[in-house]
Amino acid sequence: GSTVTLSDGPPSSVTAYISYQVSQGDSYLRVRAYTGASGQNLYSVLEPLVGTQVQSTDHFDGIACLVVTMEFNTDAYPSGVPQFSAVMRGAKINDPRTGTTAWSENPALIARDWALYAYGGGCSSGELNAAAFTAAANACDVSTTFTTDAGSETRPLYQCGMVVPLDANPDEALSEMVEAMAGQWGWAGGALTLRAGVYRAPVATITEDWITDTSEITVVGTSTADLVNVMRATLADAANNYVSAPAAEVRAAAYVTADGRELVREVPLGGVTRAVHAQHVCGVLMRGARDGLTVTLPCNLRAYQLELFDVVAVTLPTFGWSAKEMEVLGWEFSATGGISLTLRETAAAIYTPDATFSTLDLSDNTSLPDPLTVAQVAGVSATSSATAIDASIVSRTTISWTAVASQAVRQSGTIEVQYTEAALALPANDWPAAPPVPGGATSTTITGLRSGVYYLLRVRAVNSLGVRGSWSAHAAHQVAGPRAPVTYLQAGTPS
Repeated sequence: GSTVTLSDGPPSSVTAYISYQVSQGDSYLRVRAYTGASGQNLYSVLEPLVGTQVQSTDHFDGIACLVVTMEFNTDAYPSGVPQFSAVMRGAKINDPRTGTTAWSENPALIARDWALYAYGGGCSSGELNAAAFTAAANACDVSTTFTTDAGSETRPLYQCGMVVPLDANPDEALSEMVEAMAGQWGWAGGALTLRAGVYRAPVATITEDWITDTSEITVVGTSTADLVNVMRATLADAANNYVSAPAAEVRAAAYVTADGRELVREVPLGGVTRAVHAQHVCGVLMRGARDGLTVTLPCNLRAYQLELFDVVAVTLPTFGWSAKEMEVLGWEFSATGGISLTLRETAAAIYTPDATFSTLDLSDNTSLPDPLTVAQVAGVSATSSATAIDASIVSRTTISWTAVASQAVRQSGTIEVQYTEAALALPANDWPAAPPVPGGATSTTITGLRSGVYYLLRVRAVNSLGVRGSWSAHAAHQVAGPRAPVTYLQAGTPS
């Protein structure tokens, strides 16, 4: 409010001074975003800022950009001009299921667009297995509720977001896109095909009457070098402004017990942007590597119907297999030897999301405080006295405050103290200041303030980087004056 009531106040002939303090924020930064829409013209925006450095023909049409205006201030920019970044949506992608072209986070659609992109895979539409891409896109879109240690989160089963440099290997970029859906990709019959990390029912059953004697059956178990029981993923997390950082590790306690030790693998997930997806992808990759039994079967032409990444049920009593589900990883045709299939075991449980995902980082990455934040000084008070020096009376005012906790202030920072007379108009800028004292100090003394006058006092801390904290709450103090002589009169005759 703006009304002050004095109870038992001074007589009307005396002026009363009311001191109050407010907090005010000042703006030293303005950011304007432009999407690069058709017809965009930034000349009128830039010309008042930079003058003739831009011409009337400089429209920035079709260019997405930020116009950043900064006003110099050492407190706002203690480390100089900051870096700027933006979260943006990239390429618009065609969805063959609907015929629409729009931005998408569907990994299968992103992979398809990249494969067709002239500066990416450079494929034609006839070189893509359309049915496989459609099936993978449908699988990625399935709405899934992930249970996390922070509650439930409902999202499509898989999502992808990434930036691809055009001078990089397009195969590596495609692998990251497909990895975002815990899938695989490959070439079969001259066509690019892929699959998403979901369970697929067998399309055929292989029995002994499929097998020929043109070559031996080979069975290779899971190599110890391929076993993993702890995965630590790194991703550009959307919840962390897409800054690349480690996610919570995925640990299979049963696997660790069975292996007798931790088998850790670091996994950079370049296309994953959500913690729950990172957890699920790591779980699928971990379980898939554990169930890595690989078989090579010489088959007759019955196997001609199979395609890359098809799932089959294998029943071969010689090996004790009854409807064992396996995935086709290799398909080789020979006019004389039939078809050689390379299969790897699979199971529905590989793709089942875990009961609970650990999305929280259980230990802080650092216990160090934010260097750009300095706490406000508290507990400001003052005492004063008058001292005779060379026949003159000089006031001494001691300002005290609560010790600052920050080591960045205590070890190599400083404390600033300012003062002004309460009954005068406040200075437009800084107040008169006492010499700064070390950051570990809890008091300082000012000499020469006017005796009997009320002063406003304020204190703030400055850390080793020069970052200043907010001023403390003002403290009002009347400076002590010299004592008048006191005459002691004796009431009666001394006894």
